[in-house]
Amino acid sequence: MPAFRGNDPPRQGYSARPYTRCRPPPARELDGPTGAVALSEWSLNVPVGGEPHVRTVGVRRPEYGTMGRQIPVTTNTYPLTCPPMTIYHYDVVIDNGKKTMIDEDDDMLVDHDEQDREEDMLIDKDKKDKDKAEKTKTLPARFNMELLERMQSSIYKEIFAAAPGVYDGRKNYYTARAIPFPEGPEATKGKFVVPDEEGPVAPGGPPPKMYTIWLKQVAKISPQTLESFANGQMSHDEHVTTAITAMNVVIRMVPNLKYPFNVRSFFTDKEMKPIGAGLEVWRGYFQSVRWAVGRLVINVDISTGQMFARGPLLSLCTDMMQEAVGANRRIDANTLCFGRGFDERMRVLAHQQIAGVRVLNRLHKGPSRNAPKLIKRVLYESARNATFKQRGGEKTTVFEYMRDTYNYQLQYPDMCLVELASGAKLPIEICDVVPGQLWKRQTPPNQIRSILEFSTQKPSARLRAIQNSMSILEYGQSKYLAAFNMRVTEQPINVTGRVLNPPGLMYGNSATIQPKDGAWNMKGKRFFRAANVENNWWIWNLDQRAHLDNIVSGLVDAAQDTGIGKWNLEPLVKQENVHNRAEGMSIVEKLDELFKRCCHESQIHSKPHILVVVLPHGMNNELYQTVKYLGDIRWGIPTQCMQAAKAIKGNAQYFANIMLKANVKMGGVNVIPDRRSVPYLMDPANPTLVIGADSIHPSPGSDMRPTFTAVVSSVDTNVSKYYAQMRPQDSRQEIIGDLAKYTKIAIDCFTTYRSKVEALTNKPARLIYFRDGASEGQFEELLRKEVVAIREGCREHGIMPKLTVIVVGKRHHVRMFPGRPQDGDRSGNCPAGTVIDTEVVHPTDFDFFLQSHGGILGTSRPAHYTVLLDESNMKADEIQQLCFSLCHVYQRSTRSVSIPAPTYYADIVCSRFKNHFEPGILTSLQHGGHGTESITSGGSNRDKKITGDLLETWKQQFKMPRGSQGRAMYFM
Repeated sequence: MPAFRGNDPPRQGYSARPYTRCRPPPARELDGPTGAVALSEWSLNVPVGGEPHVRTVGVRRPEYGTMGRQIPVTTNTYPLTCPPMTIYHYDVVIDNGKKTMIDEDDDMLVDHDEQDREEDMLIDKDKKDKDKAEKTKTLPARFNMELLERMQSSIYKEIFAAAPGVYDGRKNYYTARAIPFPEGPEATKGKFVVPDEEGPVAPGGPPPKMYTIWLKQVAKISPQTLESFANGQMSHDEHVTTAITAMNVVIRMVPNLKYPFNVRSFFTDKEMKPIGAGLEVWRGYFQSVRWAVGRLVINVDISTGQMFARGPLLSLCTDMMQEAVGANRRIDANTLCFGRGFDERMRVLAHQQIAGVRVLNRLHKGPSRNAPKLIKRVLYESARNATFKQRGGEKTTVFEYMRDTYNYQLQYPDMCLVELASGAKLPIEICDVVPGQLWKRQTPPNQIRSILEFSTQKPSARLRAIQNSMSILEYGQSKYLAAFNMRVTEQPINVTGRVLNPPGLMYGNSATIQPKDGAWNMKGKRFFRAANVENNWWIWNLDQRAHLDNIVSGLVDAAQDTGIGKWNLEPLVKQENVHNRAEGMSIVEKLDELFKRCCHESQIHSKPHILVVVLPHGMNNELYQTVKYLGDIRWGIPTQCMQAAKAIKGNAQYFANIMLKANVKMGGVNVIPDRRSVPYLMDPANPTLVIGADSIHPSPGSDMRPTFTAVVSSVDTNVSKYYAQMRPQDSRQEIIGDLAKYTKIAIDCFTTYRSKVEALTNKPARLIYFRDGASEGQFEELLRKEVVAIREGCREHGIMPKLTVIVVGKRHHVRMFPGRPQDGDRSGNCPAGTVIDTEVVHPTDFDFFLQSHGGILGTSRPAHYTVLLDESNMKADEIQQLCFSLCHVYQRSTRSVSIPAPTYYADIVCSRFKNHFEPGILTSLQHGGHGTESITSGGSNRDKKITGDLLETWKQQFKMPRGSQGRAMYFM
């Protein structure tokens, strides 16, 4: 445990730093000075790290950093003021006469009273009677918001006119004045009956459905809580969280009633673009109330929303199915028709694409409105053979009903049907997709480029778009902000940033390089420690059109230039067509057979030091994953894949980049930091073990799978060579469950490598833990569980190194823009090394924003660092320089990267989880095989969790590289 000092009590996870009050020197001209940064009037009134009695979640801010050249920076944060008042918090329950639930994910209006609609005629009456008693209604957030808005603005206007409330669409409703409930002046709860539609009932139409809204006061909130917290006078607690939540609901009320939205962004089709595969992208706007030093701010940013493409459902379904199966099979309307190739496999595929999509009946007629309907499943029956009983008891087919009721002759009577949430069956060809439905699944790989082209904006254009968004956000016109006396200053906050000096980098033969603008050129330099191929390498050409002469010579020349030894011009060459294989033979079996044949034909009858694989143009991910699985897991050799189209045209720079990857996969080290730049990291008397950790969860709507966690750990004194570990754990569990075991193995590898390779025997005296992926709400749990687990792993070796825990955040929306054009880099972004640790940071805890990489395209995103624990009591400048230095030793690049290398590596290892399963087995696991429960037979499987016995099945099939391949950086 650390030695606690000053006024802080010795409590787990809390800083040991003494309280200091900082008064910086007077402001200076921002033409590149160094030293203490001039603070605004807001920050000057706040003691650094807060008042002595305030408890922090992580480390109390020790001081503001002073290193680096100062530049003016504009942020996308805007001052927010809220005069003293009381906010009343109410719990919401909506009752429609049946059992109800509130859907926290759906955001578009659905008509849930479908029993009286004309499509009800397509419901099998026997089935409807059977299911009626069991049916549970799910009310989407948008529908709930419209009910509450109708309640306060129309039906009960006289009660709510004085102070309209705001609602999050779920359980929370806030007002600026106590509600005068009809039950009496002392009442704190009441009910309000509201129809599902505005206006008079259409002649001949069904009566409106009535909903009972129950409101119950549960708390009173004072925004002064936030003011005290921002001024460093109050510890973070549930009152601070609740107050922030209430204010966020206030600012989001107007756009959330108008536009499609997710948790923090809303989207408009004023700027939109179809991107194929059944998708389109919309321009969105992010907004979030946050605390800063001495005041509250609103963080405003541009975002991008992926939507299901509007238009005919048939086009959407076939486009999405085509994307799923790839170019090997053509998908069209006939694919969905019985007798033309439609089978259970195609039904499952179609179900996976369109289940949960909301549609309109294009043939709708009658007095009732054409309300959106939710697709529950794709059925294995067609309009020609699907029968049902009508209200009069007569039996008919869907095909006949369409003809007789709508006078419509189906173009595809043999096409499968969709079943709606109500139980009605509709032909796909008469359904239209409702615009504005958010796509919440993983982005198709082929659409990523189109999305990036749409979302990428130069810094000046992005800042201008953010400024222009004020007219859409309507802060000045919002009746809700006015009701809560909230005022937004529509001019962004300007701060002083500091540009840190980059570390020196060392290559082979003690050659050094000084990066500039986040990049450097290693021309004429050799790797710090180059591998040796021993003239034993293979190259497989899996593309029938590629010629290898240029590729082989390019690899050999690049190897010689970078110092890799004995990479000769005579590899064992094989050209193979993986699609030309015996019936029933898988790609795994085909390549495994080729590998065994090559081993037999090799001059030394052994495995190669590296296998280079030229992948065919337009190859799918399955082939790449198969090569990686076989190389890493089954064969235990490094593999280097190259796309044929790029390799054929490759120049010296291309092949040099290939060497960056190949060298570390074979056990080499490309570059290390100059010891003089990071003395703390490379102190031989106090060895430092650096660990990076991350987790990856299944995306919403994806096939069921567990969460995967990855830990990478340094093994050398130069903190440039890393060992990777990975395991599956319970779905959506963020805290890393096996961290004690991970830590023990990391120390094993550290001590073994240093003793055998570096002839050093001292164990780690310091341990720096970089944690990616954790949100602010998980910090305390991380301190309670992961820090304890790390200590447990250290105790297994009888050591207690000084521990530093730093959370690296990437999923935030704070952006930096150069205050003057001359301060930007060539891309218009702030220079690499720009750090902000004043004004827009946490009022008490030690955090900072660091943009460590040079811009290329668009607006760069700085990383957000939060120091949760620091038993070494480093200064602010030391930690910031340490993080910046580690961004320069990412081994497969000659540019600094956006986050420290160990964090980046952990992220890469997580993203490669599919490569640790035999391809066929992984598909089976995700679709219910190998002892897992089937998830594709019908209903919704969103967010299906893997735990217990199911998790054990995944663990049994998950494999890690072993031997020398496991000890190398195979993941590069």
